[in-house]
Amino acid sequence: MSDVDEGKNAIKEKVSKGSVFIVLDDVSDKNQLDALVGDKNWFRPGSRIIITTKDDSFLDAEMYKKYSPKELDDEEALQLLCYYAFGKVAPPEEYFRLSKQAVALCHGLPKALEKLGSLLSDRTSEEEWDDMLNKLERSPPDSILHL
Repeated sequence: MSDVDEGKNAIKEKVSKGSVFIVLDDVSDKNQLDALVGDKNWFRPGSRIIITTKDDSFLDAEMYKKYSPKELDDEEALQLLCYYAFGKVAPPEEYFRLSKQAVALCHGLPKALEKLGSLLSDRTSEEEWDDMLNKLERSPPDSILHL
């Protein structure tokens, strides 16, 4: 596709043939959403579109139903972080304190836990974990989401 209009026409043609289920992850502004979804008349009855975003201020409240998932509790958050960091749901004993510190930085946000866990999986020593977590503690709260 050479431009946005060509892409919009291709999407419109595909989605107008039947009901569809679409997931748009990490949509950041109205222009991006309009380019991907276009007009609600493109879609057949029964179609569903799930949009994930950090900022929902650009979503038309009458057109979209908002759902805000709950944050994970500390135990769930630790399990998710460890799954991505170690490939299992509990940390090795020597990483327990550091894992709890990492969980605290993510404020129960699954995407942040996934990203930080994946990043920490490449760190092979407690010292490397400690250095990374100390850097993140000095960063803005949502900086983990931009790793």
